[in-house]
Amino acid sequence: MGAIARKSSLKSKRTVSDQPQQTATQPEIRTRAYQIYLERKEAPGDAMSDWLRAEHELHSGAEQTDAATGRRQR
Repeated sequence: MGAIARKSSLKSKRTVSDQPQQTATQPEIRTRAYQIYLERKEAPGDAMSDWLRAEHELHSGAEQTDAATGRRQR
Protein backbone atom coordinates (compact mmCIF):
# COMPACT_ATOMS: atom_id res chain seq x y z
CA MET A 1 0.00 0.00 0.00
CA GLY A 2 2.95 2.36 0.55
CA ALA A 3 3.88 2.19 -3.15
CA ILE A 4 0.37 3.22 -4.14
CA ALA A 5 0.46 6.22 -1.81
CA ARG A 6 3.80 7.36 -3.24
CA LYS A 7 2.56 6.96 -6.80
CA SER A 8 -0.58 9.01 -6.20
CA SER A 9 1.37 11.73 -4.39
CA LEU A 10 3.66 12.08 -7.42
CA LYS A 11 0.66 12.63 -9.65
CA SER A 12 -0.70 15.37 -7.40
CA LYS A 13 2.55 17.34 -7.52
CA ARG A 14 2.27 18.15 -11.23
CA THR A 15 2.44 21.80 -12.09
CA VAL A 16 0.54 23.79 -14.68
CA SER A 17 3.50 23.56 -17.06
CA ASP A 18 3.24 19.76 -16.92
CA GLN A 19 -0.27 19.89 -18.32
CA PRO A 20 -0.77 19.77 -22.08
CA GLN A 21 -1.33 23.20 -23.58
CA GLN A 22 -4.51 23.88 -25.50
CA THR A 23 -4.08 24.90 -29.08
CA ALA A 24 -6.55 26.82 -31.17
CA THR A 25 -8.56 24.93 -33.74
CA GLN A 26 -8.74 25.98 -37.38
CA PRO A 27 -12.34 27.22 -37.00
CA GLU A 28 -11.25 29.38 -34.04
CA ILE A 29 -8.32 30.80 -36.00
CA ARG A 30 -10.57 31.39 -39.03
CA THR A 31 -13.11 33.24 -36.88
CA ARG A 32 -10.43 35.42 -35.26
CA ALA A 33 -8.84 36.17 -38.64
CA TYR A 34 -12.25 37.28 -39.91
CA GLN A 35 -12.67 39.49 -36.83
CA ILE A 36 -9.31 41.11 -37.62
CA TYR A 37 -10.53 41.74 -41.17
CA LEU A 38 -13.70 43.36 -39.80
CA GLU A 39 -11.64 45.50 -37.41
CA ARG A 40 -9.93 46.92 -40.51
CA LYS A 41 -13.41 48.02 -41.67
CA GLU A 42 -13.27 45.29 -44.34
CA ALA A 43 -10.45 47.09 -46.10
CA PRO A 44 -8.35 44.94 -48.41
CA GLY A 45 -5.39 43.42 -46.69
CA ASP A 46 -3.30 40.33 -46.48
CA ALA A 47 -5.35 37.25 -45.51
CA MET A 48 -2.20 35.33 -44.56
CA SER A 49 -1.13 38.09 -42.16
CA ASP A 50 -4.60 38.06 -40.60
CA TRP A 51 -4.41 34.27 -40.20
CA LEU A 52 -0.94 34.36 -38.66
CA ARG A 53 -1.91 37.18 -36.29
CA ALA A 54 -5.04 35.27 -35.22
CA GLU A 55 -3.02 32.10 -34.70
CA HIS A 56 -0.45 33.95 -32.62
CA GLU A 57 -3.07 35.70 -30.49
CA LEU A 58 -4.99 32.51 -29.80
CA HIS A 59 -1.92 30.44 -29.01
CA SER A 60 -0.39 33.11 -26.78
CA GLY A 61 -3.66 33.80 -25.00
CA ALA A 62 -3.56 37.45 -26.01
CA GLU A 63 -7.19 37.31 -27.06
CA GLN A 64 -9.93 35.40 -25.32
CA THR A 65 -13.47 35.02 -26.54
CA ASP A 66 -16.51 34.91 -24.31
CA ALA A 67 -18.27 31.67 -25.27
CA ALA A 68 -21.74 33.10 -24.63
CA THR A 69 -21.41 36.30 -26.68
CA GLY A 70 -18.60 35.48 -29.09
CA ARG A 71 -16.97 38.79 -28.20
CA ARG A 72 -13.31 39.19 -27.47
CA GLN A 73 -12.12 39.88 -23.94
CA ARG A 74 -8.74 41.33 -23.03
